[in-house]
Amino acid sequence: MISVLPSDTIAPEKILAEMAGAYYRNSPECLALYPITQGASGRTIVRIVPPEGQTPCIGIHWTGVRPDNAAFITAARFLKSHGLRVPALLTATEQPTGSGAALAEDLGDQNLLGLKSAHWATKSAAYGSAMEQVHLLHSLDAAAVPTLQQPFDASLYLWEQEYFAEHVIASMCGQNPSFFLENPARRQLAEDLASLPRCLIHRDFQSQNIHIIHGKAWLIDFQGMRYGLAEYDLASLIYDPYAGLSANERDILLSHWERITGASVNRTLLQLCALQRIMQATAAFARYGLAGHPWYAAQLKPALDILRELSQSSPLEHLLVPAIHSAYDHLPSC
Repeated sequence: MISVLPSDTIAPEKILAEMAGAYYRNSPECLALYPITQGASGRTIVRIVPPEGQTPCIGIHWTGVRPDNAAFITAARFLKSHGLRVPALLTATEQPTGSGAALAEDLGDQNLLGLKSAHWATKSAAYGSAMEQVHLLHSLDAAAVPTLQQPFDASLYLWEQEYFAEHVIASMCGQNPSFFLENPARRQLAEDLASLPRCLIHRDFQSQNIHIIHGKAWLIDFQGMRYGLAEYDLASLIYDPYAGLSANERDILLSHWERITGASVNRTLLQLCALQRIMQATAAFARYGLAGHPWYAAQLKPALDILRELSQSSPLEHLLVPAIHSAYDHLPSC
């Protein structure tokens, strides 16, 4: 019997069940589908369990809501072909509308976030494995990737800032964001970051997108790959609001990163990339938290705490500090 999602998502489930039936050479009605993710990304993700002890897989269906969704297929094949630990594609289909579906290897439920309370030796080893994987990704020739998303240029950095202004300053705090949007310091920051040499980056390199199998890191949600700064991925990992690493833990991981890369970390550049990343993340938490999603609402205070730390002595300190203080006063109940 097929376990179905609510009626408004029955079509994606049926598509995935039929794909899985063909893959397993079994009737779709004999498969069990368990929802993993449904969200604003335009994706439906389910675990598909076949009968008779066959290995489960992950079914992913996406709409054309976001252009990066359709890049999943080519990104998965590219990374796998270059030796990165990513789920193997079992079968996939695409539509001219930008929608599509795929069956992928099931990596299980253990991710880096699940190690949040683990002993530091276990956790740091998993972080080290994740950093090794993303460093390998950074070293790849991005020109060989069939489909890449908009590179991190000044316009994308500005968009991240504007996303923060819209959902934190305006929607959450109820203030006119013009004091932030019209200040030249934010454009200067975007242009400075955009002027630096770029490489291939993951774009959403955080603890939920890193699965751990036998202590080794496997990457998921890499469809947003693009040209950008390696420090943006590094900042996404060590300043991840979900994970809540301490300052001492971050310093240990930065030392490990320097051993992996053979180069010193530019702490100023890391701070600026982290500032950009956490503005974007805080805005997303505000957007979905205010819409009634308690998981995202609960992430707002940790994100604001990190943003307050990062804003100190930054080019946007005079703009962010009052916005952060106001946001603390307008935290939604979780």
